[in-house]
Amino acid sequence: MIESKYSWKFLDLSNDKIPNEIFENIQLDHSLISLLWSRGLTSEKAITDFLNVGAENIHDPMLMHDMSKGIERIQQAIVKNQKITVYGDYDADGLTSTSIMFETLSDMGADVETYIPNRFIDGYGPNVDAYKKIIDNGTNLIITVDNGVSGNEAIEFAQSQGIDVIVTDHHELPDVLPNAYAIIHPRHPEGKYPFGELSGAGVAFKVASALTGDISEELLDLVVIGTVADLVSLTDENRSLVSFGLKVLQQTFRPGLIALMEVANVKQDTVDEKDIGFGIAPRLNAIGRLGDANIGVELLTSLDDERAQEIANFVQSENVRRQKIVADILELALKQATAEYNQQRKTLVITGENWHEGVLGIVASRVVEVTGKPTIILNQDTEKGYLKGSGRSVDTFHLYNAINEHRELTSHFGGHHMAVGLTFPIQNLEKFRLNLENEAVSQGIQLNVKPVKVIVAALNIDQLTLDFYKDIEKLKPFGTDNEKPIFEIKYKSIQNVKAIGKTGTHLKFEVVGEKEKISGISFSNAKYVDDFKNTLDEIKLIGEIEKNVWMNKTNLQLMVQDIKFEGLVIIDERTDYVNKSLFQNEGLFIFWNKKNYDQLKQFSSDKQIFKQADQLKSVADFDNQRTIIFVDCPSSLEQMSTILRLSDSQKIIAVFLKTNSAYLDGMPSREQYAKLYKFVMSHKDVDINNQLIVLSDFLKIKKNLLIFMIKVFLELEFVKIKDGLMTGKSTTNKMDIKNTSEYKLRNNRILAEDKLVYSKENDLKKWILEQLNTED
Repeated sequence: MIESKYSWKFLDLSNDKIPNEIFENIQLDHSLISLLWSRGLTSEKAITDFLNVGAENIHDPMLMHDMSKGIERIQQAIVKNQKITVYGDYDADGLTSTSIMFETLSDMGADVETYIPNRFIDGYGPNVDAYKKIIDNGTNLIITVDNGVSGNEAIEFAQSQGIDVIVTDHHELPDVLPNAYAIIHPRHPEGKYPFGELSGAGVAFKVASALTGDISEELLDLVVIGTVADLVSLTDENRSLVSFGLKVLQQTFRPGLIALMEVANVKQDTVDEKDIGFGIAPRLNAIGRLGDANIGVELLTSLDDERAQEIANFVQSENVRRQKIVADILELALKQATAEYNQQRKTLVITGENWHEGVLGIVASRVVEVTGKPTIILNQDTEKGYLKGSGRSVDTFHLYNAINEHRELTSHFGGHHMAVGLTFPIQNLEKFRLNLENEAVSQGIQLNVKPVKVIVAALNIDQLTLDFYKDIEKLKPFGTDNEKPIFEIKYKSIQNVKAIGKTGTHLKFEVVGEKEKISGISFSNAKYVDDFKNTLDEIKLIGEIEKNVWMNKTNLQLMVQDIKFEGLVIIDERTDYVNKSLFQNEGLFIFWNKKNYDQLKQFSSDKQIFKQADQLKSVADFDNQRTIIFVDCPSSLEQMSTILRLSDSQKIIAVFLKTNSAYLDGMPSREQYAKLYKFVMSHKDVDINNQLIVLSDFLKIKKNLLIFMIKVFLELEFVKIKDGLMTGKSTTNKMDIKNTSEYKLRNNRILAEDKLVYSKENDLKKWILEQLNTED
């Protein structure tokens, strides 16, 4: 059984509410039209406008609150040659925002410089000490980008020093706004801007457009990076900005972006939003996570090819270093997260020393993925006496509200529903843990609720054509609020299953239809290789369809998002000898042969439970183990069938160790019986304890077969054995050899070995499934 990570919700494709003329007039697959309709595009015009991205969604920047006031002040500063400092942020959105504003002001002849706060010294947003340093350096005007709406204290300080601050931001507006000269924000309650979901780079771009009086297309390569990196809604104006921005990025002459794409292995002429999200943005973010991010602005604005390449190489090395740091901390964090003392907790507060504070948010996200629990990851600074870190949550728990209820425990705190950053004294740790757990109870957190994946439709492999993929591409760019469509894939078979990747952690296979086949890739799921190879039932797959170009040949592939399998997995590991790798499996190991059990029980543990078959009388005896391993062969098929019907297994591993094979030795022939009978009737006191091998050689009958024949003769009273000495015995017993219990036992053993040990793999699996489906 493979349990899905998500709750699968299929889109209603009844189309009752969609007028027929929409399907007739719009050249798009009907399932995709239904998807767009479900996303609120409920008219032919709305869908057509969405598919044909134009400039009509680029709104007038002057509609934004305080835009006129802010522009006038900036123009005044340029005319008077006042020094302007662009105060940015250390993530990808902040770096691109800063670069956009800096370039625009520089081109207008302003005396401008930039300041990117250091995550570890200044923290996020306006900072009094940082502002003091800027002002002491001669700045007359501060323009914030991608921050500022929560910087009341620092902005009040600047204003008190006679320095105006213009805030350009897109983050959540607090109850009390700062006393800034101007606040340019797309969601300001006193503004009239029609779209409130711009990124920091988007807001900076609107200011740039207002300053120049035109759409500054040459800045769109920076805008698209900031917009995609910040995961804002890719609808309305953002859809246009990203669509146009990608075209500019594909042709950009910026040395820094060209070098950055090169080190990220991104092809410039085909760069898309996915390349930004997984290639470009993480590298820009890595600079600020690990140190001073000011170099990021230099990278994005430099005209020096050599310097740009030098910085790009540094950025790449920082990203590799970031990945290593995350992996090291994650390993330690997961040990705490899964420790016994955390098993019953609904929330996790995990601490460590000398943990790099710049990556703790990433680590928290990974722990949430593994455990499904809201998680706070904190670095403990024993010298300064504080804990500092980040938290990530789940949909059913408002992390910000939970901590805000006890804000007095923290010295610094901010965030939203799903993510927070915080600092508090070490002595408050246990109280913080207790309060967070109590808040989880108070909010009624549900940890077993799976996030939802919306599935557009179930498609047969043969429906996945390049023409269909072209229809999917018409919906690009994909992102927040315009997610790439997910489909359930129906197929005839799965073939060529294997683990791939440097560490063999990913799963690759071929999904085969009647006519077509495509490759499928499921990241971090190589653990299911055996399941995919060894089930006779259908494994359900959902995923995104992607295009793969290799050696100038274009193919489609399935990027698996989730897997669901409720059937039984039967793994054939039949062998002649026991390999230690067998005991890497977790589950219940079942033995019929006591000698095998006694020899191998040393390998049993909490994860490997060993039992003899006669100990299994009820379902409870299986210790809730859903994986069972049959180590050796039963004496009869009936014994095996009984165990199978009694168990509630999800996975069966068939080992059926081959020892003393009755099947290979077979049954004695009539001539062999006659030969033994003639011998025992003519010999007395044969020492079978010490001369059995001699007797086997003399009669030319295998030892194991000879032992069986002697047992049959004992039952028929053809011989008697006393003190290990065998002597023939006359008898009137007319019983047929085939009716003896010894014969029946051996025959049952042969039948069992025939079916379980020496059969073809598919025949074995079929027989096991038949037993499980047979009514008692």
